[in-house]
Amino acid sequence: MNERQGKLSKSAELPIEPADHSRIIIDISMDGFCRVGLDGKLLEVNRALCDITGYSREELLRMNGADLDAVKTMEEVSEIMDKIVKQGYDRLESKHRRKDGTIIDVEVSIQYCNSGDDEFFFAFIRDITHLKRSMDKVRKSEEVYRNLCNNIPGMVYRGLPGWLADIKSNSEEICGYSPEELNSNKVNWLDIIHPDDRERVGLEALQMNEKPCAMVQEYRIIAKDQSVRWVEDHKASTFTDGGVFDGVDGVVFDVTSRKKDEENLRSSIYAMDNCGGGLAILNMDGIIQYVNGAFAQMHGYTTDEMLGDHMSNYHLPEHIEEVRAAIDQVVTTGYFEGELWHARRDGGAFPGYMTSTLVEDDLGNATGIIGTLQDITERKMVEDELKASEARFHILSDVAVEGIVIHEDENILDINKRYTEMFGYNVDELRAVGIVGTVIPEYRERLANNIASGYEGVYEVIALRKDGTTFPVEVQVKQLQLNGRTIRVGSIRDISVRKQLETERAIYKEDLLQAQRHAYLGCMGAIVAHELNQPLTKLNILLDRAVEELENSGVCTKALVNVKDGLSEAKNAKAIIQQFRRYSRDSVLRGYSKVNVGVIAERIVGVLSERAKEANIHISMDGLDDLPEIDANTKALEQVFLNLIQNAIQAIDDRGVHRLDITGKYADGYIELCFADDCRGIASENLDKIFDPFFSTKTEDGGMGLGLDIVQQILMSFGGQIGVKSKLGTGTTFHVTLPVNDFTESLG
Repeated sequence: MNERQGKLSKSAELPIEPADHSRIIIDISMDGFCRVGLDGKLLEVNRALCDITGYSREELLRMNGADLDAVKTMEEVSEIMDKIVKQGYDRLESKHRRKDGTIIDVEVSIQYCNSGDDEFFFAFIRDITHLKRSMDKVRKSEEVYRNLCNNIPGMVYRGLPGWLADIKSNSEEICGYSPEELNSNKVNWLDIIHPDDRERVGLEALQMNEKPCAMVQEYRIIAKDQSVRWVEDHKASTFTDGGVFDGVDGVVFDVTSRKKDEENLRSSIYAMDNCGGGLAILNMDGIIQYVNGAFAQMHGYTTDEMLGDHMSNYHLPEHIEEVRAAIDQVVTTGYFEGELWHARRDGGAFPGYMTSTLVEDDLGNATGIIGTLQDITERKMVEDELKASEARFHILSDVAVEGIVIHEDENILDINKRYTEMFGYNVDELRAVGIVGTVIPEYRERLANNIASGYEGVYEVIALRKDGTTFPVEVQVKQLQLNGRTIRVGSIRDISVRKQLETERAIYKEDLLQAQRHAYLGCMGAIVAHELNQPLTKLNILLDRAVEELENSGVCTKALVNVKDGLSEAKNAKAIIQQFRRYSRDSVLRGYSKVNVGVIAERIVGVLSERAKEANIHISMDGLDDLPEIDANTKALEQVFLNLIQNAIQAIDDRGVHRLDITGKYADGYIELCFADDCRGIASENLDKIFDPFFSTKTEDGGMGLGLDIVQQILMSFGGQIGVKSKLGTGTTFHVTLPVNDFTESLG
């Protein structure tokens, strides 16, 4: 032992000659290697190829490459070789026949070489039989799993940015809320997630905004009846062609009756070099002397970055002891083979299959360690997915909210727990009653005919419980072939609640039609009121200014009286119009054209400039000149700017000079406007009232309100929105969005 350690110590400083690299690589490679002449004759093979094919080295060197192929003729092999000579390289899958006659699946990487004096091919052969069989098992298992899932509907949804939802079906069964409640954002899905799970679910979901991916999340929700339910959320994110996050498609299942953790699967694919994996050479101190591109890429580095670094830096701290044990085994026995976890640059980790060999010089002195690495993440995922898929297949029927029955003809083969609960029978009693006996007599002939004909559609029948009570059900059936037998899988859903909702919906529809008739009358009045309100507002401002100028001039007393009388009448007219608009606030303004937002902003700021100066508030504008034109009503858009700017002017306090900054930008098809002031602000208890008609924070002058209901109505008619953030004593910011795309008026 001392003698061997002495050799290791003496050889630690001896470099590995580059000329020996190829020989060492070929000899320890986990993949089969061969050098082939242009005539197809095998010129050189490694130990791994002998293990894969079952032939000895001497036997292989007497063979032609085509002798190993189990499916291709000599002519087809020759065509492939000619193709590789032209393009230089190819990678393909084939089937090889081992010496014992067994057929294996292989992946072959072939490189054409022309050294000037000689022409030949070298190839690496990998046995992928086990991987293909595993993938076939997964596909078959998933096919059975999907067939079963088609009969177990969950809540199908389309998730939009900001946790907005477009619910397609079955939300009442999952959370108690109707699709209308969830789609209108009256209830946000994020809000009904249990507080203890909300942060975790949100953080996990953020990954889906970065790249297309699929995810399964298990968490609790608080249903409409305040019950706590467990759900399993299967979702996949989608992106536009431009790489912008577009939303999430998913299905939510109620899994309250069971609680089972399931590891989220992630896929990652890494390019492999021609040698079939990563390769690294270390000196006896563990310093990296050489790595190939595949090895560096697995860890997220370049080859230059890894050279000269210690190998321990590419393993997680919790795995260092395992790494040391592997190195000790290499030094002691000269060889190690097994799994080790490796660390990536981004902080992640991956399982790798390592083979490490002690390198010695001609005198037997150890000079370093050479190792190959294969990322086995995919294999682990396949194995885990196969296990998980089989487990899901066995438990899904028992966790379904629908009753599930599997039968052949009318003979019940299997039923889930929910089915027995629906009808009040036990399994043996249901087998005695039979499928047809679970519906009222009026539907039995129809059910029997559907079974006999193999009908697979969805239909409704009236079910009959053991206690004699009845209830409506929806039946959905799939017909499957299993071992030559025709099996029918039926999903039975209690639709009593849905039937009740349909009746209520019909009554509501009639009420809605009556409300629409009244809304139409109000809409017509709003058009007239809005057209008069805008010029009256300007007239009030101009008459105010005229009174001030006449009073300051000290002349033309009669003119001053007349102007004041006119101002009084204009204010009375404006008040009448405002009161009239109370009954017609849902109307939509007509007369749309291309409008320049910057021009309108300058016009309104100019009209209010004197009033702003007197109020000691500075108005600035930025980014408005670069905004694209939009389809809008000019006078209506002027009303938006007028109301928002006047509200800021009227919100000043005694803290000195104030600011109102109006900014604009264009993004994703929308103009975004921001009206930010540092004035009095709005009390938190009033924030949810400011868009109510005629609501006002001012009582001393009997004003008609902030006018924000008008602003909101106008923006909504353009397809836009308005939001507000405010803090009392700090200021208020209004955010306005307007679509740039062509707008089609909703009124004819």
